[in-house]
Amino acid sequence: ATLAVTDDPLLCAALIDAGCDAELATIERTDDGVTVLATRSAESVVVVLVGIETGRTAAAIADAVRSHGAQRIVLVTGVLPRQSRTVLGARFDDYAALVEPLAPRALRWHIG
Repeated sequence: ATLAVTDDPLLCAALIDAGCDAELATIERTDDGVTVLATRSAESVVVVLVGIETGRTAAAIADAVRSHGAQRIVLVTGVLPRQSRTVLGARFDDYAALVEPLAPRALRWHIG
């Protein structure tokens, strides 16, 4: 089975409404980094994020799920700056993004 990890409760609800058959997990941001809140690990993980600015959170999520045995990690996001894509390419096996600006900038430029 697949594990879907998201940072947005609305995305989580949309995945449920769409009939997503993956187990859903959320993340918790702390001073020490990011914790993935899941009841189990999975070989395949889909990380769904609203948008990415620097890539640090996405990288921390990938590292966390990889350390729990994930063999394949896919990133799905609305905004993925090309500079961040280069850094994240080593952590994710594949990705899909709606917008790929040349440089990172505040997400408010892309998401209303």
